[in-house]
Amino acid sequence: MNPLRVVITDDEAPARHRLRELLEDCGASVANEVVGEAATGRELIDLLQHVTADLVMLDIRMPDMDGMEAAQHLLASFEHPPKVIFTTAYDIYAVKAFEVLPTFVWVRRCTTAPLPPGEGSG
Repeated sequence: MNPLRVVITDDEAPARHRLRELLEDCGASVANEVVGEAATGRELIDLLQHVTADLVMLDIRMPDMDGMEAAQHLLASFEHPPKVIFTTAYDIYAVKAFEVLPTFVWVRRCTTAPLPPGEGSG
């Protein structure tokens, strides 16, 4: 069986590194290969013009083009877009992600960063 081809997209290099480690840890159960990394949604869209991915691990909150906008571009631009797992450090973005793409959302809790001003629940 061919490995699952994965692209990791996150504006924080340590987060990309951690996701890569998690995928390596899963390698015995689910064969996977990281075929690329991107730091923004725009980089992701450009990258996917050159590599084929089955899965994109996509941070929701990034500069330039956020993950939700990037996911919308994937759905509109590719006949067979890769599956998307949204990643985020903030619960509030997980709820918003379901509005854009009703798929599995994995909430990354490896940070204790406060919510940005004006983005609390309520």
